[in-house]
Amino acid sequence: ERSRSPSMLWATVMTAAAVGVTSQTARVLPAADQSSTPPSPPPSTCGEGCKRWVFPDAVETHQARCLDGSPPGFYHRPGRGNATNNYLVYSHGGSWCYDLNASDTSATWNGLVRSATYEGSSDFNPPSGPPRHNMNAGIMSSDCTVSPHFCNWTVVYFMYCDGSSWSSDRELPHNVSGKLVWSRGLRNLHALWDRMLAPATYNATAIGFDISTAAKVVVTGASAGGFMTFYHCDRIRAMVPEGIPVHCVPDCGFWPDHPNAAGVDVWRADMQRMVDLHNSTGGLDNSCVAANAGNPSFCAHPVNVLPYVSTPIFVSSSRFDTDATSDIVLPGGAPPSWPSAERSTLTPCFTKSFADCHAGFAGATLASWNATILAGIKPGMRSATVGYFLNACYRHHNIDGAYSFYTTIGGVNLIEAVANFVLGLPGPTKLIDYADPRVCTAHADG
Repeated sequence: ERSRSPSMLWATVMTAAAVGVTSQTARVLPAADQSSTPPSPPPSTCGEGCKRWVFPDAVETHQARCLDGSPPGFYHRPGRGNATNNYLVYSHGGSWCYDLNASDTSATWNGLVRSATYEGSSDFNPPSGPPRHNMNAGIMSSDCTVSPHFCNWTVVYFMYCDGSSWSSDRELPHNVSGKLVWSRGLRNLHALWDRMLAPATYNATAIGFDISTAAKVVVTGASAGGFMTFYHCDRIRAMVPEGIPVHCVPDCGFWPDHPNAAGVDVWRADMQRMVDLHNSTGGLDNSCVAANAGNPSFCAHPVNVLPYVSTPIFVSSSRFDTDATSDIVLPGGAPPSWPSAERSTLTPCFTKSFADCHAGFAGATLASWNATILAGIKPGMRSATVGYFLNACYRHHNIDGAYSFYTTIGGVNLIEAVANFVLGLPGPTKLIDYADPRVCTAHADG
């Protein structure tokens, strides 16, 4: 039998995804619109009035520690005017720790190496601003000509330093050749939120704000920070006083439990290693873990978690995320005939016409990946508490950079869709670009 072309594969996937969707619940829209040049990067990575706060006493009050044993902390930029009492609480990304092998020198996967970086120690996060992402860009931008809905909100930027999306909870540290490595992400999360919600109780009044009196709270994050938002959305909702609206906006983390192109479940194995290494069961979504007793790592995958989240949640992600497709789908799966440059990244593939792009490998594998994501979002299509913006761009981050403004679906950009969802504005909140995957540029995402 002759293989179906990529276009036929996509037609099959899109038809299946659209079944049962009404115009009142989801908009099936054309490819992302052409749009204007993104705004210039802001001059500061933190913004006016921004301060770094680290809480040494959290080691005693909450037994909270980064990987290297240093205390947790955050950056805070005060809001302006009537929006000061609205809060964006963001966690940056940085992948996960899967091992502590002293012979592995990867600062990304190895907790021992990572503990000597800003992703494993608060000591490496300078007072001048976060080293990972610009705290004054994307949804966090203080420029009201760029981000009119959120520019005046108070921003709190959490330092991600545990390597487990804030899920780890080991009582004793790991001892690697005499070096102690701690897994206390869940305790870090509670330590920071307790200080924001009860600063007087925790000797933290110097931070100058109190979220227990907030008007609105949006919990967001990207990549590993996006995973954090899925894992802890309901947990944070339970911490914040009941009368305060809480919305969760995870970005670039709606990844399914999917095998690589060779049919090997490398991603499932990696997340199982993360859960086991960090004792993360108690730091995942509680409802998901309870419903999947005996298999807690099932709940380490955000697509599996979404049906269990009861707090209003808006999912931002690319259906062809660079990290997901390159780190999960591709490794070990590219045929030997592929050029070396294309064995490690799909960029050369997506810059061509997709119909001419290694149909046997990319077409079938990515169609399967895409179908799993679309099936995963389906529970939210008729839910008033779920919104989404799923673009078709081959990239990773969306919400914390200029991409958030110039990538549009049906004429609506990501931040506008988030504002519709969070603020109850009349525009659309359920948007999917069903186009073929492609490399999106600054001047043309279509």
